[in-house]
Amino acid sequence: MRQIVFGESSALISTTWKVACFACLYAIWLARNGKSFDNTTITAHKLIDDVQIHSFKWLEARSLVPGSDFH
Repeated sequence: MRQIVFGESSALISTTWKVACFACLYAIWLARNGKSFDNTTITAHKLIDDVQIHSFKWLEARSLVPGSDFH
């Protein structure tokens, strides 16, 4: 029983890290496009916020984290 729980936990952690890495790349890509095409700048704090938001939304869409009611 313990191995099953540990295995599922490992899969969730692995998925979460993959999503976080993709969210980081996506946020940087969006920031670079904004700089290149719209001449906008983004702070490091905003970039980190964007990574966290994208990660949460993507994990929520895959039903890996409980949803929230921010609306």
